[in-house]
Amino acid sequence: MYLIPSCLELSTIEARLAKTAQGIDVLNELKELLQSNFDYLIIDSPPNLGFLTLNALRASDFALIPINIDIFSLEAAKNVEKIVSLMGKFIDALPSLFYLITLFDRRSSFSKNFVIRTKELLKQQLFETIIRNNIHLREAATAGKDIFRYMKRSNGARDYLQLAQELEEKTKHIKAVGFSYTKEAKQVTVAGDFNGWALDDKFSLIRKDNIWYKKLYLPSGKYRYKFVVDGRWIHDENNPLLQEDNFGGYNSLLILE
Repeated sequence: MYLIPSCLELSTIEARLAKTAQGIDVLNELKELLQSNFDYLIIDSPPNLGFLTLNALRASDFALIPINIDIFSLEAAKNVEKIVSLMGKFIDALPSLFYLITLFDRRSSFSKNFVIRTKELLKQQLFETIIRNNIHLREAATAGKDIFRYMKRSNGARDYLQLAQELEEKTKHIKAVGFSYTKEAKQVTVAGDFNGWALDDKFSLIRKDNIWYKKLYLPSGKYRYKFVVDGRWIHDENNPLLQEDNFGGYNSLLILE
């Protein structure tokens, strides 16, 4: 395990990144050089949507967004999803987004109702693990130790161990899938069962070297999909797996095991 700590000088890089054409690709390019040497690369980004956070999103396969027990935190989490959708217009791979409820007080009816509403809103994107409000987490940070060395039998340690186990379980069932379209077009989008057949910028293919391409991260399962090419819904000619649709045409089939 290796750790690259932050430093005060890092706060000055935001303005420099904003002035460069590839300002959100710096961390992704570094990741490409390192990822084959590690099982996981974990990036802890600042709690804002500046260029450091955008770099982290660009470089990540998965993003875990914490939500405190308040409406402002939930709105901020939803803004991340909007930003990722906007990024989809310009980059060919986006992270799968997951959410984690933190600072949960089980004695509070407000906290319990908040969890229920959040589960209804985020569904499978919300982790089952909930990080409870625990004084030992604060004490561990003050002592400069991780919670497992400071108080391994605390609720904080149990919650974060459960989080690690759930994260490993979720991510091992998610596959990277590349969609490509090789003909001339002005705009290409992919839509299917995995996004409710919505025409979302997040699923727009990006043209590079005369090929339209988008990489998505999808859970194991069976999906129907189509390309929307300049407003026309067509099946993927590069995929031989087809299923008749209800309009005299075909859906392409994607099977992830």
